[in-house]
Amino acid sequence: MANEVCIDGIWYVLNEETKEAMVTSSYNRREEYRGRVIIPKVVVYEHKKYTVTSIENYTFSDCDSLTSITIPESVMSIGNYAFINCCGLTTIIIPRSVKKIEDSAFSGCSGLTSIVVAENNVTYDSRNDCNAIIET
Repeated sequence: MANEVCIDGIWYVLNEETKEAMVTSSYNRREEYRGRVIIPKVVVYEHKKYTVTSIENYTFSDCDSLTSITIPESVMSIGNYAFINCCGLTTIIIPRSVKKIEDSAFSGCSGLTSIVVAENNVTYDSRNDCNAIIET
């Protein structure tokens, strides 16, 4: 059983069975992620703790006012087109916990100048079209 909830301005899909939280889009709610977004490692909803494990497909798509994002060590995957067209995003640090970055996760991120990937075994799809410098 999964619930969609907003906690501290970030939308999540919560999985009751696994106690995992996936960051999801606010797009259908006529809202947009703006400025600096800090994703926590754990969220609490109705007195239950959920570990944040992924960023879903299209989560931050077209959020051109997003300037920076902090991804916690608990996140293991970043979905398809997760940051597509985030023009205001300049740098992103991918923690060592991330093992998979899906197709075109950073496509259209014209302001992105640096993607720092912590030393890990991340699978990074070459279709991630951006002009960013990928550092490890």
